[in-house]
Amino acid sequence: MNLILNFIKKEFLQFKRDKRMFAVILLAPVIQLIFLGYAATLDVKDVKTVVWDQDKSETSREFLGKYEKSGYFTLKYYVSSYSEITELLDNGEVIMAIIIPPDFEKDVRSGRTSKLQTIFDGSDGNKALIAAGYSQGITLSFGSNIVSEFIERSGRKNLPVMRIPVIEAETRAW
Repeated sequence: MNLILNFIKKEFLQFKRDKRMFAVILLAPVIQLIFLGYAATLDVKDVKTVVWDQDKSETSREFLGKYEKSGYFTLKYYVSSYSEITELLDNGEVIMAIIIPPDFEKDVRSGRTSKLQTIFDGSDGNKALIAAGYSQGITLSFGSNIVSEFIERSGRKNLPVMRIPVIEAETRAW
């Protein structure tokens, strides 16, 4: 313990002798914190996305519009098969794929569950997880808007017991 105290005393004496060293020791960490605070961000912007819209309906366009308006996703390609999606993901041209089934609007408007598929390139796991979180938030928001519209159209604002559709994320590795 005595050795550590002697070392601390020596360093403070050195600070008194060399004023420039004191400035470097004090300012360098502050400057690094400022620069790294701006450089190290967990926001993911411009998630390049491929879309396979099998429904091509107003509802599917509205759903995809939510992705575009979010500011996080760029709907870069529109394709017509899984093989095209696989090729774009494997080549690293996109990070995410959205697949909308053929009867999406019909299922949504009739109150039935519709399954959507989102595929992420997991080679950059952090980026894929953040993009998946953004995507899930957009999907949940879209689903809750549909439920609200359904309640308003039905004219029943205070339903005693209502079965609300649940959106579940199911993760599978390719």
